[in-house]
Amino acid sequence: MSDSYDLWKVMTEFLPRLRDRILSRDGKIIIRPDSGNPEHILLGDPDEAEVDPTRARSKGVIRLLDEVFGHTVNDKGYKVLDSHVGTIYGDGMYRQRIERVLDTLEKRGYASSNCVFGVGGILLQNHSRDDMGFAFKATRCVVKGESRNVSKDPVTDSSKRSHVGLVQLTDNFLTVDKVSEEDEQKGKLQVVFEDGIVYRNSWEDVVARASCTASPGM
Repeated sequence: MSDSYDLWKVMTEFLPRLRDRILSRDGKIIIRPDSGNPEHILLGDPDEAEVDPTRARSKGVIRLLDEVFGHTVNDKGYKVLDSHVGTIYGDGMYRQRIERVLDTLEKRGYASSNCVFGVGGILLQNHSRDDMGFAFKATRCVVKGESRNVSKDPVTDSSKRSHVGLVQLTDNFLTVDKVSEEDEQKGKLQVVFEDGIVYRNSWEDVVARASCTASPGM
C-alpha cells in the first residue's frame, strides 16, 4: 500500500528508479493508493492542476504510471498501461464514484482495465470501520534484529495518521504511543498470538467464541 509512506514520492522517485527491474521481471506491480479523494488521486486534482499542472498531485497515479512505463493502445483506441504495472482502489469507493472514475478515464483516453476497484464497507452497507474510528495498524517491526517504528501517515489524508512505535494501553483504556519497552509491559495489552503460537486462548476457544449464536436484535 503506497500511501503508508508517501504516495507521490513512490510515484515520482521510487518507481522511476526501479523501472528497469520492474519491466524485466515476470510479474505485475500493483499500486494501491488508499486515502483521500480517489478521483483526484487516480486521475489528478483539477484545483492543483490550475496552480501547477506539472505536479504529481495534478497528474494522478494513472498518468504518472504512463509517463514512467508507457502504454499500448487497444483495439478500441484506448490507452492500456504496460502489463507490468496496474492500480487498485478500494478505500471509500461506491457505485457513483466508480462511474465518475471510469467516465474520466474514458475522456482522457484510458481503458477501464487500468484500474481495479475493491469492494469496501461503503459500497456494501454504507458503513465501515471509520464509523467507530477504529482500525488495526502495524506500529513497530523488527528487521534483521533491529527494532523500527512504523506508522501510517498518508500525505493524501492526514486524518488517517496512526500511532507510532510501541503502544501502552493504560488503566483508563487510553493508548499512548512511542513508549519504552518497560512502559509497554506495564500496560493492559498482552500477547495473544505470536509466531504461530496462541498464548492466551486455545484454537478451540477461538472457534467456540466465533460460533456463539448472536442474541436477538444484534
